[in-house]
Amino acid sequence: MLKNVMVAFIFMFVLWVPTQVLAVDYTINDLQIDAYLQDDGKVLVEETHTYSFKGEFGGIIRELVPKSGASIVDLEAMEGNSPLIIEADGYEYRIHRAGADETITVVLTYEIHNGVEVYNDMVQFYWPFFDRRNESTYENLIITVFPPETTTNVVAVGYDEAYQKETILGDGQVVFDYGKVPSNRNGDIRVAYDAALFTGGSITHEGEIGPEILAAQQNMEERAAARIERQETLSSIGTVVLPLVALIFLFIVLRVWLEARNKQRALKREVGEGTLLPELKLSMPATICYTNGHHLTAESIAASLLDLVRKGQVKKNCRKSVSISEPNRPP
Repeated sequence: MLKNVMVAFIFMFVLWVPTQVLAVDYTINDLQIDAYLQDDGKVLVEETHTYSFKGEFGGIIRELVPKSGASIVDLEAMEGNSPLIIEADGYEYRIHRAGADETITVVLTYEIHNGVEVYNDMVQFYWPFFDRRNESTYENLIITVFPPETTTNVVAVGYDEAYQKETILGDGQVVFDYGKVPSNRNGDIRVAYDAALFTGGSITHEGEIGPEILAAQQNMEERAAARIERQETLSSIGTVVLPLVALIFLFIVLRVWLEARNKQRALKREVGEGTLLPELKLSMPATICYTNGHHLTAESIAASLLDLVRKGQVKKNCRKSVSISEPNRPP
């Protein structure tokens, strides 16, 4: 029984370790993706990943999700001349390479079947090498598409993070220089070549794709121009609205300050300049009256009489009458 428990524990530990080791602190310094279009419609891809790890790690994870109708086959991973073990889980591939505090470069190679779409006029390679499901930031990403042979008839469009990042070289290569790409972003690429270059492939879509790509490119340019125009309009409105809001705010502050000052002056005129309390000594009735809102109650009068008795200015006679003695006056 104990032996079976130990075996189960060891088995669970082995399954648990790779996931935890792969989840470490890392930076993807560079990612270079080269896609070589073949004349039969296949695409050979080579990805060069450069990772910098802090602490212990167990390898890297690459998620490759093909488009509908396409498939990824023959995936291999190398570090230098050393092959690395790959563990596939659906579209997620775990490349095992243990270490600690290192910068490593791993090269992935694979084929994409049915990755291009063959039309009567052109063949397009429209592919998402990453999308919003990507949880990593690429510090420097470059994707290069190579035609089957040298050509000048090329159309290229980049979407989202790839917009206006394309450069068409003289031999027909298209370079998408993304720079830094944050996580959870899309960045599809779309490249089309003359159909005559793909002699080994058959037509998969009837019709022409060239006008559609050009229309999509024009639509993106118009949307970008409209976005820039909106930004300029908002900026011009801001240059007028912000000073106006500031003036209104200053007007309100000044008005509140003037009202407070006028109230203070009116109060001073009512009670006189200086402190609110009189400087002279007051009698008990006057003090009670002053501190009670200039209102003298019956209880206040009784308290005032008791105070006069205490001072000797009010005396009782045997007939239970009171007499008020005036203070001595100077002759």
